[in-house]
Amino acid sequence: MRTLPRDPRHAAEDDDQPVYRVDFVTHGRPSGDVHRVFEARDVLEVQGWAQRRAAGRDYVICVEYPGVHGTGLARVLSSRC
Repeated sequence: MRTLPRDPRHAAEDDDQPVYRVDFVTHGRPSGDVHRVFEARDVLEVQGWAQRRAAGRDYVICVEYPGVHGTGLARVLSSRC
């Protein structure tokens, strides 16, 4: 991992209501249990929801963004995957 100092004014926009996606994973493979999460306070609230619903499965939390060819996903957190 590398880091660089950054001016906090670097970003031109700030999305205070992002849409998250939670993918549950069983034995390292997608389980087909995928959810879009709206109106969450932050990724920690989404993580709490995912932990309660996981039932022993791992999960990946992404945030959606507008991509060149449609909706893109940026991974922000995963349980163990």
